[in-house]
Amino acid sequence: PSSVLPPFRPLPLFHTSSLFSSSTHTNMTALVSLLLPILLLAAATTISSHEVHLPGDPTGNVTYLYGNTLVEFITFCYPGESQLTYINLHANENTSVVAAKAVSLFTGGCVFKINHGGERRVTFNVAGSDAVYSVDPNRIYTPKGRNMTMQHVSGSNTFTDHEKALKATKEFANQILSVTRFKLLDTVVAIHNNGPTYSAEAYLPGHVFADAAKAVYILEGSEPRNFFYVTEESHYRYFKAAQLNVVLQKEDVANVDDGSLSVYAGMVGKPYVNIEGAAAGGNNGARVVNEMQYIRATVEMLSHERD
Repeated sequence: PSSVLPPFRPLPLFHTSSLFSSSTHTNMTALVSLLLPILLLAAATTISSHEVHLPGDPTGNVTYLYGNTLVEFITFCYPGESQLTYINLHANENTSVVAAKAVSLFTGGCVFKINHGGERRVTFNVAGSDAVYSVDPNRIYTPKGRNMTMQHVSGSNTFTDHEKALKATKEFANQILSVTRFKLLDTVVAIHNNGPTYSAEAYLPGHVFADAAKAVYILEGSEPRNFFYVTEESHYRYFKAAQLNVVLQKEDVANVDDGSLSVYAGMVGKPYVNIEGAAAGGNNGARVVNEMQYIRATVEMLSHERD
């Protein structure tokens, strides 16, 4: 791959004539112009608790029993040049799913999500016990992370219960890695949404997550809730040059081990890009388009690396 990446020029918010550029899709502009209002309306009315379906939505479902909780692993795949898989681990962060599906509809790629009732945390019981625990599914990929995220909800809480819960959670994490074909991914691309209390500013010196960041770039006047979180310095430089908000994770991930997919990717030497976007609510479909722009930038960067 080339070490010099072409500049990415952020798109005007609703300028659909250049939203997706590809020599193989001559009629793409007209199609996007027709579909975008429909996508935004769907996002505005159903994004908090329902799935948004796009034309020709192909779906692959795998069900998994985590304790007594039935979890669906849902994968939407679209034909096209892009081979990226976008991984969504929080069932209440649908803005990112809508945005990734909208982009993938034209570029190709897959979107993976989990479904277990629409909550951020997954609640499950321990086999043979009344013990109930919950975990954040983005904090379960290391032993330290599993211990930190495990919360007792109800029932007994013996040492045996806790150990069984940790074992079940490790198996749950391995299942997610298997279904997403983590080992085969050249770059791990995660998609997330956030609320008003979390943004790239949290990684600035003196802030709550400062110890996890090697570098932070926030464009003056921009919305800091829209940002990339990356593990590769070349990716950081690319997004910074494109004037897109970006945080670079420290290489010494053992000191910031929270069990997240980004930390695990760093431990096994996988490049990782997380696309964070402000969650849409009410009729704020514009936030879907904002996240689409960040996803499009990722497609362009990684496509150039592959070439």
